[in-house]
Amino acid sequence: MKINVRILLLLITVLTLINCSTDDGNSKDTSCSYEGVSYVDPINQKTRLIAESKLFIGYIRLSSNGKPEIEIYEKNNRDGFMFLTNVVAQNESGTGDFHLNGENYTANVTCIKAGVTIGDEIRYSFILKGEKGVFCVKIQDKI
Repeated sequence: MKINVRILLLLITVLTLINCSTDDGNSKDTSCSYEGVSYVDPINQKTRLIAESKLFIGYIRLSSNGKPEIEIYEKNNRDGFMFLTNVVAQNESGTGDFHLNGENYTANVTCIKAGVTIGDEIRYSFILKGEKGVFCVKIQDKI
């Protein structure tokens, strides 16, 4: 009996840890299980994780297109990974531009959690070349 209870508790714990409650874009739970970005690289089809500490995250109040934008790029590899979108309001959907290793891509983006101030957490889900990805980061600069 003790083994069955332990197995049940282990199963519940595992399912809780791997469940991403914001996958559908409609959840009120905006907690992050990984701080940074996770996505499937469209070139080599491998999952890529970039920790938030390796990313620059900027909120641009008034970009060249006259709208606010979010810019995220890898600090030591800007040409390898860069993301830009003017989807900045919570529950807003639209597109975002990725620059990955010299190639440009457009992705469908949904803002799960919005922020405008340094230290605010922002969360995006996106679909890049048919694969889901997630940003969960904090704004580091306001431009």
